[in-house]
Amino acid sequence: MTRSLSPRVLLGAFLCTAAVLLTAGCDEEVLGPTLRGSIEGQVRTFGSNAPIAGASVTTSPATGAFVTDGDGAFALREVDSGAYNISVRKDGFQTNTLPVAVRDGEITPATIFLEEDADRTEEVNAEIVNWTNRAEGNDSTFVDVEYRVRNVGTADISAYEVYVRIETAGTSFFQEARGEMLPVSQADVGTFSKFIRGETAQSVAVDDVWFDSTGL
Repeated sequence: MTRSLSPRVLLGAFLCTAAVLLTAGCDEEVLGPTLRGSIEGQVRTFGSNAPIAGASVTTSPATGAFVTDGDGAFALREVDSGAYNISVRKDGFQTNTLPVAVRDGEITPATIFLEEDADRTEEVNAEIVNWTNRAEGNDSTFVDVEYRVRNVGTADISAYEVYVRIETAGTSFFQEARGEMLPVSQADVGTFSKFIRGETAQSVAVDDVWFDSTGL
C-alpha cells in the first residue's frame, strides 16, 4: 500500500529546498569575479621634469612597495579596482602624494612630481650587515637579511624607511624596513626575511633611505 506524505512533511521539504537554493545563490554572488586594473606612472622633478630613479612608491590601501627604474617609471599590475593614494619618497626631496582611481581592465596613468628639499641637514646611513639564502622545500627560498641604520646628522630622526634591493639571476625583489625615533649618533639594527620564490639571491644592497624629523 502506498503511503502519502503529510502536508507537514511536504512543507518541511519545500523549506529545505528553498534554503539550499538561497545559499547556493549567495555563494555564487560571493565568488564573483574580482575587478582589477593597473597603474603605470613616472616620478619626475618639479620644474626640470627630469626622471627620478630609485624613488620609493607605496599606495594606500597597500598593494606593495616599489622602486622607480632608471627612467623614473613604475608599474602596479593587477590591483583591485578602486581609489588609491600613491605616495613617493626619495631622500633629498619632499614627499608627494597623488590620488588615482583604478578601473576594471584599464591602465591608469600617473605622473608624480617631487620638489627638492633644500632645508634638510640631517643624514642617515644604512648598510647591509649580513645576508644568507635559506631554502625551504624544493622550490621556496628566503633571504635572511640583517641591516644597520645610523643617525650621523645633527638632529634627531622621528621616522625612517630603508629600501633594500635583492638581485637574483632572474629578477629583482624589494623590501621596505621601517623604524622610529633615532636620536643623533644612535644606531638601530634590524632583520627581515624576504620570500624570493625559487630564485637565489646574488646580491643584497640598500637602494635608498627616507627619513623625517618633522614629527618631533
